[in-house]
Amino acid sequence: MTALSHVLSIDDDHINNFLMTQAFQRVVSDEINFKAVTNVDDAFQELNLYEKDNETFPDLILVDINLPLKNGFDFLDEYEKRFFPENKNCRLIMLTSSIRESDAEKAKSYSAVTGFYSKSEVISLVNKIVETHFS
Repeated sequence: MTALSHVLSIDDDHINNFLMTQAFQRVVSDEINFKAVTNVDDAFQELNLYEKDNETFPDLILVDINLPLKNGFDFLDEYEKRFFPENKNCRLIMLTSSIRESDAEKAKSYSAVTGFYSKSEVISLVNKIVETHFS
């Protein structure tokens, strides 16, 4: 089983960030390092810190599609150029409340994306991510 110890969530919904934190602690461990940021720029600041300080790069990055200023696809465009080649073991999951098939198809076109899920069921979503990507 692949260890899951570091998660970075990019979501502007503070309630969803709280629920995801609680869900990952419940499903994985209270000791999980779960960091939530609310926008793409803060996410890249966080990822730059991992590289600069030789910290453990996240095992999992959760990205909401609908974000202020820059959206989840803007994040993916830059992430694939700057971080993906050196961090291919990091799973990147797109999350959305959207039901547009075009969003799912677009997400699948990125090499870094390993999953695309609806945010509707937090606990079952965390279970599915852990079972699918870390078992």
